[in-house]
Amino acid sequence: MNGFPRGPLVTVLFLYLTAIVLYQIAPADTVTQEFWEVWSTQVTALLLVSLIAGAVALRIRTGPIRATIVGAQIAIFALGVYGEAAFSIALFAWGAALIVQTFVLVSYRTAIVLSTVMIATAIFLPRADTVWNVAVADRQAVDIVAGLTFFGLVLYLTATSTASMRRAEEYLQSREQLRDSLLQLTTANVGFQNYAVAAEKRGTEEERQRITREIHDTVGYTLTNIIMMTKASEELIDRDHQTLRNLLGEARGQCQDALVETRRTLRQLRSIQTPEVDFPNQVWKTVHTFEIATGIDVQLEFRNLPPVRNTDVRSVLHRTVQEGLTNAFRHGQATHVAVLFWYDGTGISVIVRDNGVGNPSFHEDIGIHGMRERFAPLGGVVHAESLAGGGFEVRGWVPN
Repeated sequence: MNGFPRGPLVTVLFLYLTAIVLYQIAPADTVTQEFWEVWSTQVTALLLVSLIAGAVALRIRTGPIRATIVGAQIAIFALGVYGEAAFSIALFAWGAALIVQTFVLVSYRTAIVLSTVMIATAIFLPRADTVWNVAVADRQAVDIVAGLTFFGLVLYLTATSTASMRRAEEYLQSREQLRDSLLQLTTANVGFQNYAVAAEKRGTEEERQRITREIHDTVGYTLTNIIMMTKASEELIDRDHQTLRNLLGEARGQCQDALVETRRTLRQLRSIQTPEVDFPNQVWKTVHTFEIATGIDVQLEFRNLPPVRNTDVRSVLHRTVQEGLTNAFRHGQATHVAVLFWYDGTGISVIVRDNGVGNPSFHEDIGIHGMRERFAPLGGVVHAESLAGGGFEVRGWVPN
């Protein structure tokens, strides 16, 4: 019965059992005693068949088959109505059970149609003249009015409550979809930030490699030529002073050109520096984007945080903040997160604490193991725990 609301199902079962009990304990005078004993037994059997049919319908996923079963239940109900002139409390309970069950089993519009058919059957179906040789009294107008009023009220209340429950379900589903979308957006944003930092580092490294190649090519080519010229000069020392003079002049010229080119390249290399990441600003951007995407309030405090120049330390601290924020949104359902930094003279502590639901039976998962693996090579430690009274905290420390 997964996927069906428990409240309506309990109501249906209660109404069926009420009808069965009423048929068993209802009094009868001595004239119709034998008739009533037979009739109550037959109607009780019809009730049980209808109840079993409803239970079978709950196990079936196909809408048309469910509607067919409900139609069969209405036909069974008509048999019960056929033998009674007035509406007894048991018949009212049986009819109410069918209406509620119909809205559980089939679509809203189909339930309206089938319930209307059931009410029309109950009110306007001709009654038997006699049952087991006992004359059935003619139906009174008050019975028709009472039946219409009761069943109409049950239909209205059931339809209204069903519509409200389905709107609530749709709202919860849309809210869950929005939450998943925000989580994907937050995860994507974290990925973009990491990619941007990595791309910047790659760009710097590629430029350095390009300049290194230029120095290698320029200086290497020049020195090779000079070596060849000096070897030739050794052979010309005693026999061709003019050619020797020309070679030395050429060598001096290439040395001067190489010196100029090397200085120009080194100036370019000096101008390229590893980008100094403004760590507090980097963290603030992550927190600010997270707040906009999720609507969660984040308290960010750097306190006595000194400049963080080690790129590995910056990376592990930043990743801890990202993981803590993401977990607070994904698992904690938090509305407030505190991100705190503190320098104790030897290292930096980072704390990410949320006010979410927490998890008393928390066990370290892949995310916490990943944090621990990032801290360990730097001599740092990380600890995560569910807080008493709700909330979750991730605490890391790394030397600086």
